[in-house]
Amino acid sequence: MAHRFVFSIKDLESGVHDVQEPLPCPWLQEILDDTDVTVPPSPEGLLEASLTLTGRNVLVRGHVQATVSLACARCLQPATIPIEAELSLLLVPGKPQKPKPATSKAFSNQRRHAGAMEDDDDGDAIGPNDAELDTYTGDEIVLDGFIREAILLELPIFPLCSEACPGIGALPSDSAQSATEGPPIDPRLAPLLELKIKSKA
Repeated sequence: MAHRFVFSIKDLESGVHDVQEPLPCPWLQEILDDTDVTVPPSPEGLLEASLTLTGRNVLVRGHVQATVSLACARCLQPATIPIEAELSLLLVPGKPQKPKPATSKAFSNQRRHAGAMEDDDDGDAIGPNDAELDTYTGDEIVLDGFIREAILLELPIFPLCSEACPGIGALPSDSAQSATEGPPIDPRLAPLLELKIKSKA
């Protein structure tokens, strides 16, 4: 799959680079294809972000909007999940690494927090808890994987199609069936029952 959100380090040298781009539903489905998440045909998602070069490090601040679908935990019907996720990354040059699988809220985020202080474009210090530290390779920043991870981290542990969802209807038990049919007839009384039925006919 070709990456959609790729930014050259050279292009970032001129100043803050603002991004406001749609996240097409087919593209979202493609990046989430190896998960249980499905993407409805509409509406489109949205990426709003700014990329700032500080030395050779890149600060990414942004917001991801998307609408996805998961099986309801009660009735197993599709549950629509609106996603509102924040991007706050400090990307530093690094060696190529194997991609780390993104997880949902049921698991902890494995990325490290930025351990050093950096200055953003306004001169404000960015502390360890303000941005998550990760790496990029070569002369390009690729945000596709970070967008995917941001969406997965916002998925609920217990998705519901609605708060009032009653769940899957219980099948009638043998005892319930027997209650509607009445108690079994004593075989010794069967001839009397037949006489009773004939007398009513």
